[in-house]
Amino acid sequence: MAGVPFRLPDMRLSLSTKRNRQDLYVYLSLLALGVLQLALSSWSSEFVSDSYYYELAHSILARAGYGFNFRPEPQIPPGFPALLALLMLVAGHSYALLIRSIPVFTTLGFIASYEVLKAEEGRGFAALTCLLLASSPSWFAFSTRLLFSDMPYFFSSMFLLWALLRLDASINRPRSFVSWWALCGALLLASILVRSTGIALAVAILPWLAVSVFWERHSAKRRLAIYLPLIVIGLAAEGSWILWSERHPVAIWPVHGFQESYIAQLKLKNGNNPESGMATWADVVERPIENEDDMATATVGLLAHKLVAPAWYSPATAIPLALLMVGLAYSFRNTGGGGVIEWYFVSYQFLYLFWPWNFELRFQLPVAPLSALYIWRGGRLLWRWAQPAPRAAGLISLIVAALGALGSVVWGLGNPHPPALASIAVWLLAGSVGAAFLAGGPELMRKLSLFADTAVSVRGVRVSRTKLAVSIAVACLLGVGVGRQTVLGVENVERVPEMDPSIEAAMWIRAHSAPDAVVMARWEPLVYHYSGHRVIWFPASTDPQLLMSGIRKYHIRLIVLAEYEWESYWKPSEGDCFRVLAHAYPGLFQQVHEGPHERVYELRDENDPGE
Repeated sequence: MAGVPFRLPDMRLSLSTKRNRQDLYVYLSLLALGVLQLALSSWSSEFVSDSYYYELAHSILARAGYGFNFRPEPQIPPGFPALLALLMLVAGHSYALLIRSIPVFTTLGFIASYEVLKAEEGRGFAALTCLLLASSPSWFAFSTRLLFSDMPYFFSSMFLLWALLRLDASINRPRSFVSWWALCGALLLASILVRSTGIALAVAILPWLAVSVFWERHSAKRRLAIYLPLIVIGLAAEGSWILWSERHPVAIWPVHGFQESYIAQLKLKNGNNPESGMATWADVVERPIENEDDMATATVGLLAHKLVAPAWYSPATAIPLALLMVGLAYSFRNTGGGGVIEWYFVSYQFLYLFWPWNFELRFQLPVAPLSALYIWRGGRLLWRWAQPAPRAAGLISLIVAALGALGSVVWGLGNPHPPALASIAVWLLAGSVGAAFLAGGPELMRKLSLFADTAVSVRGVRVSRTKLAVSIAVACLLGVGVGRQTVLGVENVERVPEMDPSIEAAMWIRAHSAPDAVVMARWEPLVYHYSGHRVIWFPASTDPQLLMSGIRKYHIRLIVLAEYEWESYWKPSEGDCFRVLAHAYPGLFQQVHEGPHERVYELRDENDPGE
């Protein structure tokens, strides 16, 4: 890598470019999509989704300590609950008002992402990527239904990346430098307090500094003096939170899982199913492979507005992941060892590579724009390589397509998601393109390049066929995305709390039981919020002795069983766990309420022989 220039001079040039009319159009488009989210968020004043963060915010306002449901909260950092508490002071406690804060953070996050991507790859790519992601139905559903910390973190982390670039560009301007440094420090602190994964931002600065010291020794001391305090701020914030968490442990049940620290959770085979046991070395090796294909496929699904199931034999997984790895490697090489954006992306993804829980889309949302950046760079690099060497590219494409089709046959047949036949068809198409390159050689490549670069007139404006095709495709995706967002938005407006089985059961408990009756339920925050009772989490365990021991220890009187349309987040489900418990202790539990999708059981007096 000797002789590779460090990237910062080019970055200063792109950052100094003045905003033009195209930037204004992008801002307005992103704001319009944000307004759509605001208008079509839930109108209910009561919660229709998870109330975890709300309860923490309420505890802050009540000065009752950091926690709820008669216990401290050692898992969720206090940043977002504190922000919600401030919003509640200003706007009130209505769910309809609080949930509308999320689209605001989402929109600001996309504007910050546009600025970062524009500095990295130019206006055109930045605009298309942010508009496609902002019009994603999956992103819309997340931003308009869940009061989670992911979108505030998306905004603060992307804003910080952009501010870090501005900070480095303002080193020689003392007046603006102080302001940018203070802003970076505040954003770094906020990001870490909003989500623990924000530590990836502080960690990313350190290798970036090491690389910059190696390539720009003349400014090494000054850069270390600027950025090392930021790292100290980040590590101190994370360390303080970890120290507080260790002093306030919560272990209600002797069951491994989310009650434990993040480090302890890494020892599990699967966090969603504690009964699967502890991880082996084989599990640890397989885990990053499984998680990485989920991450790459999720980005493609967000851009294409159609989520697909990940599988190594699927071209929707293998091709984007290969392009992402090529693009990321190219970015590290082109920056002489990686800039802060590359190191942040790697640090963030590394946190989830060994994460033992089932993949959730929200894990990938904060870095989806960066994933798109590296996939794009990988594709562009391979295309540039294929132009002077079409036969070599064709041969490699044939080999990859053959391996992909073979993998689809061996592992995909009989697997409905993704369907093997669809994967085989795409691999055959890729193989056909490779065969064409192999047969046509440089002459075919010349004709294709000529055809793609030929300009056509559209309302008096001449554009290349490639740009025209891309514009039409993006316009179609935007139209489909906004249409599906509207449908989801109508569903948001029509949702009421009673549609949730846990809420329905909790409301029945509030009306028909003594205030001091302790409840056991799987969805603890919702049942606590709507019942007003102390709620003990229903553990994912089929050990009847363990369950009965906890019921007696915590004086549990009522048990909630809720049935949802989607697959249970925890395994075994509460229904499976309760069946084992009821079978081991026949006649001890009496059903006192039954709704469309929920049931409530009451514990009989163990000294009462019953009927």
